[in-house]
Amino acid sequence: MAIIYFLIGLGATILGAIVGLGGGVIIKPVLDSLGNYNLETINVLSSFTVLSMAIVSVLKQIQSGIKLEKRRTLLIAVGSILGGIGGKYFFNLFMNLIANNALATAIQAIILALLLSFILAISVKPDLVKTFDIHNNLAILLAGIILGFIAAFLGIGGGPINVAFLILLLNMDNKKA
Repeated sequence: MAIIYFLIGLGATILGAIVGLGGGVIIKPVLDSLGNYNLETINVLSSFTVLSMAIVSVLKQIQSGIKLEKRRTLLIAVGSILGGIGGKYFFNLFMNLIANNALATAIQAIILALLLSFILAISVKPDLVKTFDIHNNLAILLAGIILGFIAAFLGIGGGPINVAFLILLLNMDNKKA
């Protein structure tokens, strides 16, 4: 069974790297559907796989000469860490409150489907939403907190959600986001 999980992670990260959105949105639902692990374990497996891929991806982008805006990147990163801690804490409260793995998985899947539907809608019709070029430190930190919270709560790594919102809020191109 371990080889199946390895292949799922490998395939999802390859596909995520090609598309530029991470593999968590593939890994988590596939592992959910296999039903061999509880939701907490799936979230950890998905998050660590995507984190590893993200580190490699960022290093490759830096090697290829892409210039990151250090201040905004650092603020987003710090915010994401803080939001991730909060999202994990809220996830634990949520699991204790729900106390039903299948129901919790369904709720996460609905939230993820709604977010991805929004992202698909703005990808198809970008004029539906106004983009911003935020430079306010507190607003950027808050954006990172919200993105980190969502990613940790859903256990997906946040790739497509982060990319879409970084493009919308910070006016970044796909590679920088």
